[in-house]
Amino acid sequence: MKPAELMLRYLEGAASDADAARLSESVRTDPAARRELAELMVQDTLLARVARESEFRVAPPSRRSWLLPAAAAVALLTVSAVVLLAALRGPRSQPSLGRPSVAPIENPVPPPVPMPAATEPQLPPQPLIAPVKPPRIPPLPAAPDRAQGQARSDLRPPLPPLPVQPWEVVIAKIEQASGEVAVLSGPLRVAAKPGQNLTWGLGLETGPDPSSALLRFSDSTCLELGPDTVLRESSDRPGERGEEAPKRVHLKAGTLTVHVAAQPPGQPMAFITPHVEAKFAGARFKLVVEAESTRLEMIEGWFRAARKGDRAPVHVAAGHFVVFAKGLPLEAKPIK
Repeated sequence: MKPAELMLRYLEGAASDADAARLSESVRTDPAARRELAELMVQDTLLARVARESEFRVAPPSRRSWLLPAAAAVALLTVSAVVLLAALRGPRSQPSLGRPSVAPIENPVPPPVPMPAATEPQLPPQPLIAPVKPPRIPPLPAAPDRAQGQARSDLRPPLPPLPVQPWEVVIAKIEQASGEVAVLSGPLRVAAKPGQNLTWGLGLETGPDPSSALLRFSDSTCLELGPDTVLRESSDRPGERGEEAPKRVHLKAGTLTVHVAAQPPGQPMAFITPHVEAKFAGARFKLVVEAESTRLEMIEGWFRAARKGDRAPVHVAAGHFVVFAKGLPLEAKPIK
């Protein structure tokens, strides 16, 4: 069945439930069907209104229609005449119609009942608290004279100085650093700068040629590091007051030119390599450490050293060198 036929049956009231469902689905999904149904509903409403108005007809005028206005006019004239005669005769008492008079009602609405005034609850009287007097502070004793104060200060034990931590003790200072130079602190490497202090337990490393560094100790001892040199300061732990222990340096690889200043008696400066340990009280020399050997060249002064392992001694004077290596004889030779 077409949508138009469904709309007509719906407006006539003859549509079944299935027809109404199909029409509802068509109107919901099709805008044209929705517009057509609205127009049909408007037309149906207008036709119903015209049909209702056609049922009321205007009746033709009656022959006796003039009697009603005439009767009303006569009645009005009669009432006016009666009222005029009553006014001329004077006032007369009104006859009682037998209805009992009703006394006017006074105060038909009962007055509002006044509400009791709200009163605040009376609290029991609180006992008075006696004021607390502040404690009396005794006056400070008079300041003793200068002599007495000096005597008392002498009786007080002096405070012990704070212990100095080892990492706060400055061992040397980096005066020059060119190329790749790093400060070693365990596994860490930090770029070195000229003027930087080298504290206890730290080391210094230079990179490839032409990297170099100059390290100066507090007693004017100088260490000049060449390229690819690894140096670690390994002196004993400083004292609690920062006293320096005998200096000790580990040279693991590279070239080191040293000028050792005069050391305190009995505290020579030690230089340790993988192949030899040498101690100097004051001298100038050069150390070259390779994988299998250590070469020592004496520039000024002399020293006596022992090879690691067999403790074979050797005496080297200025202008001579010696090579420490496994299997080589210890023999001082002149520097050419």
